[in-house]
Amino acid sequence: NWAEDFKQLVIRHDIILLQEALLNQSLKSQLQEQQLSWTLNHSFIYDKHETGVLTAARISPVISCGLRITEPLIRTPKTALVQTYNIAGHAERLMVANIHGINFTLGMETYTQQMQDLQAILAQHRGPIILAGDFNNWSEERTAVVQDMANVLQLVAIPYTNHNRSRIFGHTIDHIYYRDLGVISHQS
Repeated sequence: NWAEDFKQLVIRHDIILLQEALLNQSLKSQLQEQQLSWTLNHSFIYDKHETGVLTAARISPVISCGLRITEPLIRTPKTALVQTYNIAGHAERLMVANIHGINFTLGMETYTQQMQDLQAILAQHRGPIILAGDFNNWSEERTAVVQDMANVLQLVAIPYTNHNRSRIFGHTIDHIYYRDLGVISHQS
């Protein structure tokens, strides 16, 4: 029943970020039915369908930039997608970054490089930012890399009180960070 759940979640929101999106006809139909503009940063083909990070919104992005890095051990690409959107009544644009972090590495080099590449793009933006996704920060070292990026970019994590998010080795790996915005409400 994923399609009905998806519809219920999407109908109330202006921007939707998916990681490990499988762009099959069912997902395409849902996106069209909700009249969403969407962009997929392709990672690989699974069962004849593209997969990757997908960002959908009620309006089209002004600028879109994709990042791709290959997992050192299993050789599958991980992707990120950075887009800017006009904000009605404001001169500044909203930058939205959607990430699926490197998972399988022996060391920290590739993971750190992925976060630094993303940080370099976000650092150029003056104005509000949303950075969200599956960071795969399942260790203290990885969490420190993500937190360092958030600190440099002056991003604040949404303060979840109920922790239904995915956990690996006791670490929450799904996060939403923001800057120059106010949180009205949130749920996990």
